[in-house]
Amino acid sequence: VTSNASNTSLLLTIKGTAAPKPAATPEELAASPRMQLQTTGYAFGKIEKGQTVSRTFTFTNTGKSDLAIKGVYSACGCVTHKASKQSVKPGEQATIELRYTPRSLNQQNETVTVSTNDLHNPTQTIVLQANVVESLTQQNMLREQKPAVPF
Repeated sequence: VTSNASNTSLLLTIKGTAAPKPAATPEELAASPRMQLQTTGYAFGKIEKGQTVSRTFTFTNTGKSDLAIKGVYSACGCVTHKASKQSVKPGEQATIELRYTPRSLNQQNETVTVSTNDLHNPTQTIVLQANVVESLTQQNMLREQKPAVPF
């Protein structure tokens, strides 16, 4: 791209103030969906690095309107999800399956955030715990004479 302007670069500064989202009215809160998780965490125990484990979490919409799952996020990028429904009617149950593939060793605590349209609590957290080891199989050694022989 060629410019025939006498000044080829300009600096543009934009200033402004971001206003916070207005608080929900009592009527909106009363009509809001509500996500109620049965459990908010799970400990897998000892698992191998790179092994994929999964756990299904059940929740109920205890609110007055449809609950929408907007997203499921984890900071590690090692958790994927599958929701049984993206929209849950009042009084209905649904599930979120979390699949965890750890990449680091030792005790791990992964926080998964579930984002919804629940005005009371728009984000819920689920904590996955695991003791991640290199291998679950221990190699026993049999010593005869000098060299160690694995069996």
